[in-house]
Amino acid sequence: MKIEITQPYGFSFTGMKSNNEDTIYPNQEKASNGDSLFLVCDGVGGRDKGEVASATLSAALSESIQGGFTEPFSQAEFEIALAEAYNRINKLEDSQVVLKMGSTLTLLKFHTGGVMIAHIGDSRVYHIRPSSSQPLLFRTEDHSLVATLVKAGMITEEEAAVHPKRNVIHRAVQPNQDEPAKADIYETDDLQSGDYFFLCSDGVLENLTDDLLVSLLQKEIADKDKIAEIERICEGKTNDNYSAWLVQVKSVFGNEVPKSTKEVFVLNEVKQEPIQGKKKVKIPDFRTRKWRWIMLFSFLVILVIVIISYTKKSPTKPFKQSDPTKTINQIQAPLNSDIVQPNIIENKDDKILKSQQPVTDKIKNDSAKTVIGKVVPNTNPE
Repeated sequence: MKIEITQPYGFSFTGMKSNNEDTIYPNQEKASNGDSLFLVCDGVGGRDKGEVASATLSAALSESIQGGFTEPFSQAEFEIALAEAYNRINKLEDSQVVLKMGSTLTLLKFHTGGVMIAHIGDSRVYHIRPSSSQPLLFRTEDHSLVATLVKAGMITEEEAAVHPKRNVIHRAVQPNQDEPAKADIYETDDLQSGDYFFLCSDGVLENLTDDLLVSLLQKEIADKDKIAEIERICEGKTNDNYSAWLVQVKSVFGNEVPKSTKEVFVLNEVKQEPIQGKKKVKIPDFRTRKWRWIMLFSFLVILVIVIISYTKKSPTKPFKQSDPTKTINQIQAPLNSDIVQPNIIENKDDKILKSQQPVTDKIKNDSAKTVIGKVVPNTNPE
């Protein structure tokens, strides 16, 4: 598959903060339609060198991924690049400061197999098709406290936007962790000319809603004007740093039969849960002739086993023939005997059934277990 993009547009601004802890890749002044990798990293830690973490993460990933991985770019190769980024962050000097810092991650990678999206934290990636009746094809799910509360139905999206704990995240790229955070990964080859990918830090989301973003991208104006309008929406109204990339697909070749979007979405749903690293499972199609023969053969085998088992449990009793040598006198002899034979009654109705001891079912109450995730506060000053 060959994917061509138009000229990408990005920005990164300080906002109302004293310094910019966001890092984007590539440099917005040098980006071109020949680029295939885009990153937005938002530093965590405030005065504790959040900008160092985001810059180190961005540099390590870009150098590893652009340094010679084969096409198509795979999940295994991404994990190698992320591991290298962790190694580089772990080696940063001033360990007392380093332990408090971290960074979010959003990654967009075009390759011959389609598109890979990876994210950690509350920065986002969108896949939008403006011409579709349902234009929002995909959006990453924030690894934040308020996102968890919204998903549980405890608060609404509107309440999450003004919640006092909206900056608390429970997943970030941090140094020297016993269990480094893993990324949620979304892969698809369902691409069309005119599709948009939008990456942004959470500062952009203070004023830009999903509906507003979709509406803006559906306008018949140039991409340069669209990104400029997003900048104007954030300018002077955003407390945090705000950074973004807008990338449009120009054309797609060699993808006449795209993979099932359902299969991709199932993979994503699994990766959005706390359990990470689930492999993509291919579900067999039982409607094919091969599976029909397998199911028929299995049924016959089970039927034969049942018949053999039943035969062994109920053997045929041999017919007992009378002894031809027995004489009539021998048969009548007991009748002439002085011994009185007791009557034997074999009637099931005359039997007395013994009462069975009552059986008390045991009731076992299992205590529910609750797993609470580690919360990494974002100490960026509001």
